[in-house]
Amino acid sequence: MNNRSTILGLFTLAGLILGWFLHQIMVWTFVGMAMGYVVTYWIPYLVQRRRQNRK
Repeated sequence: MNNRSTILGLFTLAGLILGWFLHQIMVWTFVGMAMGYVVTYWIPYLVQRRRQNRK
């Protein structure tokens, strides 16, 4: 669980930094958080589900 939190935090931080330079901090922070959520939770879930369907 700690590894997932780190990945999600890094994506959120990247979104915050990008938003700071583009002067849209809140938008890009939430975009970074959403991207981190997709990478952290949905991609492993879909890969696992696909492996189960092949068996």
